[in-house]
Amino acid sequence: MMGREARHDPRDSPVALLRMRTVHSTLMDAHSSSLKTQASTDLSCPKEQIEVAESPENHWTASGCGRRKEYLLRNPNCLAERDCVWEPQ
Repeated sequence: MMGREARHDPRDSPVALLRMRTVHSTLMDAHSSSLKTQASTDLSCPKEQIEVAESPENHWTASGCGRRKEYLLRNPNCLAERDCVWEPQ
């Protein structure tokens, strides 16, 4: 159609997408580290041996030393490890 300009959403720019990935990565790092700390205590296993996996809707699984536990992340926007709150399921 002539006379109409294509609208460009600034959130689709490469820079914006990179920022969103960086924020997501930062959140995931905080969540993962925080859960490893919590699970290390709950599973009586060294933090270095804990593996974590995210599931939909803020549910996570931690496993290590032959044990496994499910958790719910209560505040998914936590940016620092100490601020994340995990509820065992």
